[in-house]
Amino acid sequence: MRTLSLLAQKGGAGKTTLAVHLAVLAESLGERVALIDTDPQRSAADWWRARKLPQPAMAECAPENLAKALEGAKRRGITWCIVDTPPHAGQFAYLVAEAVDFNLIPCRPAPFDLRAIGKTVDIIAQLNAPAGIVINAAPANRGDVEMPTTIEARKTLARYNLPVSPVAIIDRPVYQHPMDDGRTYIEHYPTGKPATDIATLWSWVQQQMGVAPQQLAVAPQARQQTAPAPQARQRVAAAQPAQRMPQAAAGGAKRPATSTSAPQGAARPRQGGEAQRPPAPPQRQQPGAPRSRPAEQSTPPVAAAAARGGR
Repeated sequence: MRTLSLLAQKGGAGKTTLAVHLAVLAESLGERVALIDTDPQRSAADWWRARKLPQPAMAECAPENLAKALEGAKRRGITWCIVDTPPHAGQFAYLVAEAVDFNLIPCRPAPFDLRAIGKTVDIIAQLNAPAGIVINAAPANRGDVEMPTTIEARKTLARYNLPVSPVAIIDRPVYQHPMDDGRTYIEHYPTGKPATDIATLWSWVQQQMGVAPQQLAVAPQARQQTAPAPQARQRVAAAQPAQRMPQAAAGGAKRPATSTSAPQGAARPRQGGEAQRPPAPPQRQQPGAPRSRPAEQSTPPVAAAAARGGR
């Protein structure tokens, strides 16, 4: 079993939001995940109760009882424990940081947060505990380029000699507002940019812990919904020409005798079932052959007599 904590001495860093989304993503990738809420506010536990789904599992405990909670999760066959911690934990922060395999420290790219993170980094340094930093609630990028606020925050965080996640989690309201059924935004839209950022962060955390990240970037059920099966793709490909080109779809197949419609340029069937033949093209006159005169019309007798009298 592997363990991860979201640790930050300053409130409002986004620990609970990241803990919930990382737990949901890891569960969707086939892990057995337990989310342990040690924050007295119980924000993660309240979300789990509103969710009304058994996965990921939830445990609530005080920070001093975290070791017992981790042991219980291990006995249940949990493969990942993600621990949400309270702000201003004081001595309890030492207990959490020492009990888990890796500590993820979220930090907003704001001056107050960049200064306050030093207290959390000091705890990590005293314990020599594995840890990394992720910039959370960053301004939206301009294309693929981070904003100057995020770039300056990276320069400031580099002084703490801890690895910093290459992906900054953008400040998006969808992270903080689950759907009506309690599911997170990334569960409803597993291929969107918010889900991609969470998946990239999860892969980076696993790499920092020496764990080979899963090859799937989205949940297996999400892949089935977004990509049709090979047979389905073949059926779609076969159906599309028939919708666009009805003549090509016929392919010479005989139409039923009762059909009254025919493609443009084709002969309509008679009631008896035989198709009418198109009229034969006019034959050319052979060179040197006498031309046939058109049949003379009969001349009325009065007109013929007048013609002879005038000669």
